[in-house]
Order: sequence, then C-alpha cells, then structure tokens
Amino acid sequence: MRLLLVSLLTLYSYLSFAQFNPDAGVIASYTESASFISSSNPSNLDRAFDRNLDSHWQSGAALPYGYMASDFQNLLKGFNGDRSTDGALNTGEIIKPSDTLRFNLEGENAGRISIKVGLRGELSLKLIPISGMVSTIATLTRADNYKIRHYVLPEGFDGSVELTVTNTAQVFEVAAMKSNIEEYAGYLSSTPQRVGQVWIRSWPGSPGAIEARLEGTVDGVNWSTIEQLHPAAFREYPVVLDTPRLLLGVRVVQVLAPADWAKVNVWEIRAYDEFGPFGKTPAQVDPSISFGEMLGVNGLWGWGYGKYSDGVADSLGPKRFSSVFAKARNYHNLDWDISAPGEIADYSQMAAGNGTQAKGWVNWDREYTNWREAGLEVNPSVRISTHAEDEWNDPENQARVWSKDFAQHFTDSIGTVEIGNEPWSFSAATYSAILDGAIAGFAEAGKPSSSTVLPCALQAADPHVESTRNGKNYIGNRISTSSLSKIKGLNAHAYSFLNDRIGNRHSIYPEHPASKWNELNNLLRWRNTNAPQLPIYLTEFGYDSPGGGDECVHSECTTEEEAAAYTLRSILLANRLGLKRADYYFFGNSERSGLFSKSGLVGKVSSGAQDKKIMTTLKDFVDQLAEYRVIEIIAEESDRYIYKLENLAGETRWIAWIPKSLSSSSFVATELLGKQQIFNFAPSQTLTGEISAWPSIWK
Repeated sequence: MRLLLVSLLTLYSYLSFAQFNPDAGVIASYTESASFISSSNPSNLDRAFDRNLDSHWQSGAALPYGYMASDFQNLLKGFNGDRSTDGALNTGEIIKPSDTLRFNLEGENAGRISIKVGLRGELSLKLIPISGMVSTIATLTRADNYKIRHYVLPEGFDGSVELTVTNTAQVFEVAAMKSNIEEYAGYLSSTPQRVGQVWIRSWPGSPGAIEARLEGTVDGVNWSTIEQLHPAAFREYPVVLDTPRLLLGVRVVQVLAPADWAKVNVWEIRAYDEFGPFGKTPAQVDPSISFGEMLGVNGLWGWGYGKYSDGVADSLGPKRFSSVFAKARNYHNLDWDISAPGEIADYSQMAAGNGTQAKGWVNWDREYTNWREAGLEVNPSVRISTHAEDEWNDPENQARVWSKDFAQHFTDSIGTVEIGNEPWSFSAATYSAILDGAIAGFAEAGKPSSSTVLPCALQAADPHVESTRNGKNYIGNRISTSSLSKIKGLNAHAYSFLNDRIGNRHSIYPEHPASKWNELNNLLRWRNTNAPQLPIYLTEFGYDSPGGGDECVHSECTTEEEAAAYTLRSILLANRLGLKRADYYFFGNSERSGLFSKSGLVGKVSSGAQDKKIMTTLKDFVDQLAEYRVIEIIAEESDRYIYKLENLAGETRWIAWIPKSLSSSSFVATELLGKQQIFNFAPSQTLTGEISAWPSIWK
C-alpha cells in the first residue's frame, strides 16, 4: 500500500512537471519562423533576430566594389542578361568597335558608374540625359586594364550611359549605384502575417546613417516604406502601425553617404500583430477585490524622515497615507537583520529591544506596529540583494535559516512577505534556491508558506533577459515547480514606459499598445497555464512627475495631471485584470534626481512634502469608489474604455475614459445616454456629459 502511494505521488509529480510550461507567457515574433534576408554579408544575419540587443548583423562594404555583386545595390545587375552585368568581376563579354552598349538608368537616382575592362584601344563612357547635351565623362586606355574604375555622375542625372570602343575589348563588368549606399536586413515569412508592431534596434554604428526606413512587402519582391526611422536611435523602440497590414516580410533599410569600406549594423528586428510582444489582454474579470481593498503604497522605514515612524507627526507619517491606502509595502533591508547569509537575526531579542544580529538599533516591531496602528497592512519586501550573490554560497540552507526565524516572529503580524524585491543580478539557480529555502524555513516554523510567501518581482514576456547582467527576471527560469505549488501568489512590477523613435524612454498612458505595462498580459497567461489558483500582486507601479514643490526634468517625467490621470486608469485596469493588490510607487519624492525620484505622492521632505495632484486625486477616487469593483467590461476600444462597477450592496456605477494621452479630444458619450455623469476626476470636476482622457463616473 505504501509503495502504491509513493508511486502515485511520483506519477502526480511527474504529470505536474510535464504540464508546466516555462514559456507560457511568451508571444513569438514572426521572425522566429521566417527566413532572413539582407543586402550583403548573410553570414552573421541571425544576430539581428536572436533577441539579444547586444549582438548585431553588420553589412558588407558596398564600396569600393562590394555593391557590384548585389541585386539590391547594383542598378545594372543582370541588365544585359550577359556576363558584363552579372556582378562577377572576372567574367565578361567581347565587344567590337561596331558595338554600342547602352544602359538605361532613367528614374534610378544613379550616382556612380563602375567599370572593369581589358582594352587594346580606348573606351569612351558617355552620358545621354533625357534632356540636355550628351557628354563624355571618361576615356579609358590600356593603362586602365583590369582595374575597377569609378565615375561619379552629375547630381540629379537622369538618362542612359553608353560605352563604345575603338578596338576589340573585353568588358568584365559594368555596374551602377545610387547616389548613396543602401543596406538592409529583414525577414520573409512563408505566408502573409498580420503586422501591427515592429520592434527595432537599428543603430547603424559609426559614422552613422543619413537615413533609415522600415519597409514592408506583400509579395517578397516589391517593397514600400512603412515609416521613416530615426537613423541615430541607440536603443530598441517599437513602430506601431496605425492600421495592421498583411505582410510577407519587413526590412530595415539604412542609407549611408558613399565612402569606401563603410558598413552599418542592425541589432534586432521583431514583428507582431497589433498586440505586440504582450499579446491580447485576457478577457477575465475578477470582482472579488474592491478598489479600497487592493490599494497599497510603497513606504520606507521612517517615511523619509530618518527616524522611527512613532517619532513622525501623524500628518507626515503612515497615518497620512492610510487615508487612501489599505496596505503598505516596505523595503526591508536584510543586511539590517543579519551581517551575512546563514546568520540568525534573533528577532526575539530584537523584540526585547536588543536589536538584530547585524544592527543593535534595529526594531522592526516598533516600526511596523506604528504602521498597523495607522490602519495599514504591513507587507515587507525583504531585500536579499543587500548581500551580494557570492555571499550566498549555500543559498537554500542560508535562506532556510533566516526565514524560519523571520516566520516565527513576523508571520502573524504581516500580510505578505516577498523573498527579494528586484534581485535581478542573481543567477537563476541562486535565486531559485533562496526561494526554495525560504519556503522550507516557513514550513519548519510551523507557518504555512502558502499564507505569506511571494517571490520577487518577475516577468513572463522575455526569457532572453536571463543573458543580461542586471535584468535577469524571467519567471520561467526562477520559480521551481515545487515552489510554485507553495507560494501565495506571483509578484509583478509594471511601469508604463515606451522608447521613442530616437530610443529615449518616456512614460506613456497604460493602454498604449506598446507600453511595458502590458507585460502584465504575459504574466496572466503564464499564471493561467501553470498556476491558475495563484493571484498576482502588482507591488510597484507609478509615474514620475513634478509637483509638491519639486520639478521633474528627466525623460520619463509626465506632467502632474498626466501622472494623476494615468494612475487612476492603471488602478482601474489592475482591478479589471483581477490583480490582488496594486502598490503605488512611491510615497514621496526623493532628494536625488533621475528615474523614480519624482514618482512620489507628495514632494520631497526638503520641499515641504506637500501633496501632489496624484495624492489629491486618489483621495477623491477612494471617497467615490473604495467599495466598488469592476464586474463587467462594456467597451475596451481605441476610442473608449467603459467598465461597469458594483459594490457589495448591489449598487452599480459606470466609469469611462478615452485610452489616450490627456491632449486627446473628448467626445459626446452617446453609448451612455440615459445615464447621468455624477463625478468627473478631471481637475475642474465639471460635469460635461462627455468622456475624456480623465475617468468619469456615471449612474
């Protein structure tokens, strides 16, 4: 009987593992099943499609003579159907004085002619323009034999080129090139695909391109420009088509000024439908969590004042934020608790006022008690990376020792505990072992890990980040199937970023089809496949903006009103997706500058920590809708989002907005005629009867 039970458990474990799909959230690029094409140098072409933004395809050198063999670059390739235009420099045709070779270049924007000959007499090279005088631009003699000679054509030349000889000669090759060098890399599919987004890193390298463009083809032969690209863009960025197109392939074309040995690079090309690498948003709605229950804020020991919160005025510390938020997440530095992995923090001694093993002054009980008394659920995010990875030399056992001590002391007084915030420089093996060990420690403490433990923030969109230095956060590599069956939920950070056409990163409204916010779609698909019982906790989202007495000047800054409007819309989207929690980052602006330094709800302490627009707007939101939740999607279209809301008493509301930037025009809400607009979150709060980019409530 015991043997049968063991066999059944083994079979169950095997079947569970067999069903696990680490890449369930990934949306494949069309390039993954396509053939690759280029104007030159196909030997390293796969590097432009390997999802590694640090590797690249490099073209060949069109000049001084590389272009002559190219069907794309040589305007005369195959022109005669003989060996004088076959692109091969050592084959040719015999011509006599009675022969005239004429090459039509009308409408080709030709910029140069190249020629290789073997002469007994002389060869004349003449230009015959459509309008104007015939002219001889070169006379070749035996001194030019077997050498490649180049002749620059007059700017704007449109016409034909003619060759004549005074004695029998051999013409090895005649070639023509446009005024500038053009190189491309791209792909062709076996069947047409619906293309709506193309993600590109096309930085050409030094000395740079003078033009770049994205081209598409419906037949594999004829190409047309989809969009002009910025030739100096350094980072990857998306091209979002206004209307998806059925295309057989796309390519990036780069144009260079003519120079010998000049080359260009293409680093990455990916192509998708209109939903991009994120896929379509799942249609699910989970009405179990109200807005008031899900809202959290990212806080910090002392709330910016460098002392325990019980020494901070109620108007400045945790009570200030509990008027809006039900939950608070804290960055719990592990190096405040233990001086090295494997040490025991001895939290019971801490509770007696004797500090932790690492810091004699630390008393988390004192800090967290003040948060709870303010009305905030405490959710520590334990920053395991405050100890470098090489200190975790026995990671599973070291994590087990620490977490058992932590669980015995804290579990009954906190909501969730995250094993790491963003330890994305750690290897997958180290992190997975730490998570497994932490779960084991909770079990040994007699505290069910399923009631408390979350992993660090992870994503399910891009497995290739595991080859980067500091961005290794792919869920398929970092959570074992054993841990997946024991953790309480999954953890995500979602910021609505978008790189512009020169590659600079900006914040954008969350519904933008290429916004990084949409990585939540990938995580939801991964969860639905591998662990449908697990909720997802959004433990960081937010927007940098001025306000509260502070300026905001880095590229990711929004306006103060944009930050407020986009935050409301992010919360609505998170609730509609069924996320368990949404923790805003951050409670206050920091004294430093740069990304995330101005994402606070209030200004920095040195500026008086005044409420920003986002804080006052969230107060209005909670006043109006704390008890409500999304119960139905009425519309999610490019010009309107409309959700039906309901509270536990069965009272219903509708909330609507335009999923665009704040500068987008409003329109009369014809779909809501018969309902009354009762609150507008726009700054004026005027009841206009129209939908705008600011959400408004209808009854």
